[in-house]
Amino acid sequence: MLFTFIVHLILFSCIPFYFANQNSSVRSTSFFCYLSVLLVLANYAGSILSFPISDNIVISGGTLLYCAFMMTTILFVIIEKEIEVLRGIIRLVISINLFILVLSMAISWALRNPDIHNPFNTSVNVFNTTLIVTSVGGLLTITELLSLIYLFERIKTRVRNVFFVSLLYIGSFIIVLCLDGLIFPVIINPFNANLLSDIKSGVAGNFIMAFAYGTPMLGFLVLFRKQLVEYISQPLLLRELVSAPRERLIDEIKRKNESLVLSEQKFRNLAESIDDIFFSMDEDMRCTYWNKAAERSGHLSEDVVGKFVFDVFPAPEVAPLADFYRNVLMTGKPAQTEFLIPAQGEDRDFEISAYPFGAGVSVLIKDITERKVMEAQLLQSQRMESIGRLAGSIAHDFNNLLVPITANAELGMMRLSPDETVHGYFRRITEAAEQAAGLTRQILAFSRKQMLEMQVLNLNTVVTDYRTMIQRLIGEDIRIVTTLDADLVPVNADRGQIEQVLLNLVVNARDAMPAGGTLTIGTANVTLDKPHTERHGDLQPAGRYSMLVVRDTGHGMDSDTQKKIFEPFFTTKTQGKGTGLGLATVYGIVKQHGGNVLVHSEPNVGSTFKVYLHHAERAVPEPGKTAPAVDLELGTETILLVEDGAMVRNILREGLETYGYTVLEAQDVADGLRLAAENPGIDLLLTDVVMPDMNGRELHDKVVELQPTISVLFISGYTDDVIVDQGILEEGVNFLQKPFSIASLVQKVKNCLGQKAG
Repeated sequence: MLFTFIVHLILFSCIPFYFANQNSSVRSTSFFCYLSVLLVLANYAGSILSFPISDNIVISGGTLLYCAFMMTTILFVIIEKEIEVLRGIIRLVISINLFILVLSMAISWALRNPDIHNPFNTSVNVFNTTLIVTSVGGLLTITELLSLIYLFERIKTRVRNVFFVSLLYIGSFIIVLCLDGLIFPVIINPFNANLLSDIKSGVAGNFIMAFAYGTPMLGFLVLFRKQLVEYISQPLLLRELVSAPRERLIDEIKRKNESLVLSEQKFRNLAESIDDIFFSMDEDMRCTYWNKAAERSGHLSEDVVGKFVFDVFPAPEVAPLADFYRNVLMTGKPAQTEFLIPAQGEDRDFEISAYPFGAGVSVLIKDITERKVMEAQLLQSQRMESIGRLAGSIAHDFNNLLVPITANAELGMMRLSPDETVHGYFRRITEAAEQAAGLTRQILAFSRKQMLEMQVLNLNTVVTDYRTMIQRLIGEDIRIVTTLDADLVPVNADRGQIEQVLLNLVVNARDAMPAGGTLTIGTANVTLDKPHTERHGDLQPAGRYSMLVVRDTGHGMDSDTQKKIFEPFFTTKTQGKGTGLGLATVYGIVKQHGGNVLVHSEPNVGSTFKVYLHHAERAVPEPGKTAPAVDLELGTETILLVEDGAMVRNILREGLETYGYTVLEAQDVADGLRLAAENPGIDLLLTDVVMPDMNGRELHDKVVELQPTISVLFISGYTDDVIVDQGILEEGVNFLQKPFSIASLVQKVKNCLGQKAG
């Protein structure tokens, strides 16, 4: 008997799997036929067939069939996902129960007629009992079915994890069927002396059957996860099932279907219009959609859809993505990653975004190779900018130290005869300080903080004037070739700085060709479009440029070296052979001119440097030069000196007093304002530009309020956008850049006072 029970249980459990794998028309027809047979057999087999589980628990054939009916119904609702399915099942229950009632009543009437032969000697009470059981059973079946659907709807609106939903569904299934075992005996025979025993047996039997069918239910929900997810995502209102007219319900279903079709069409139009690869996979990672952009990978849609994605592409290429996709499927959360795919010529970087979509996952793949290049260029530019600010700050402080060194040596030589030994020591100090000043000028050039003397300049003139010097500089084993554009448009530039750029590039090319080679120097008019400037980054605007090209046939550079060549103090030469400031200076000068410098190099092929400078839109007058100090007569004027650096302030005061000037020394802005208020008739304000509490321009404005006729001379270790572009100083004001000699300071002071007298 136990074997028979297990066989029945297994057979009835397999039926939902059969329905789930049939096409829609066959599935619906066979399903309703199967349920009809179950309902008929449940009513008649309940009192005929029984399976004893223990001495107190006996499972009737009706319970076995009824639980199979409920399980199959619930799983079929999940498969079909339509309200009309439930309505059809309710109609089926009513129809079959009415049929059984009529049939039982007819048989009962026939058995009461003595003229009708009864070959099985079946009692009339059996069919009378069937009438009651059928009526109560049909009502309970519909009630319990609606209760289950109600519980399922409540669960799926509150829980989104598919695994927990499955467990809660099975728990609800067991609870509702156990209640059936409690309610059924009470309704059938409430006055039975064995009612309590019948209730215990009914609840226990229904629990065993519900739990037994719960195992195949869980297996079904795991195997048909996609259908479960779609069912969970589709709202099903119980009041619509009970109260909505059939026509309105059908119209609503049609409307939803049309909406789904329209949404799918919009989705496909959108997916086909994007330039990025887009595809979707089911829970088994089989491709369900493949857009036009994805076909550029060489795989057509018909070759990919329906196949396991990782069978289409080479395993080593995409294998690392398998775990990424599986994680999205398991967690149900979107994720993003970057993936490098090796390719001939150039590796490609891709950004992969995966999103849960139904039971599967949708994938968007963007080619971000160009973006990564631009990000790297931007980071390099920001790094160079940071290094430039640091270098400029160091050079500024260094210039403040050079002022007292130079000035003290100069004052010492003024008090000694040129024939004295100590005079020679001071001269050497001065020469070393000048070399140090030259080094700081290179650093300032890199950091774009040099004072530029702009003029209209033809690059051809610079190349032509320096050709002889270049030949002597590089030696006879290197051949020079010049290709100059005769129609080259002039640029606005500082000639001395551009000459420095050319010489530094030539020296760099010479060092790259120790065994000789060819040095090519050329010019040309070029127009850079937006795609070109974006490809090379550094925020260089599109436009018309005059280009200076320096090309060598030397040993070249690899990509890692090219990333660092413009950094200060970076050099590939042996120790003592170079400072690492040559190309850094080139970079800084070109950037300060608003241009750009690009390099292309390959090992054992050579290097090409291209300098781009904007065409001159208007002529910039060449600034007047400070006349050389030929007549440094003693002065008699009063000078207010404001300098926060004690060493610089002391030596400037001493130097100016040596030339006869009266110096009022202020250590900060507040001290300077006090002296200006207490001492009328000050002729000149000599002030540093950058100071802690107030800049030199603001100080001058306040001093002018006290002494309107006062002149001003600004001094600073550098001038950059902080000084000029932001209005601290305007172009054309009296300015002297550190480091400077006492003689040049005195000459500049005389010029400023001469302007006032004039």
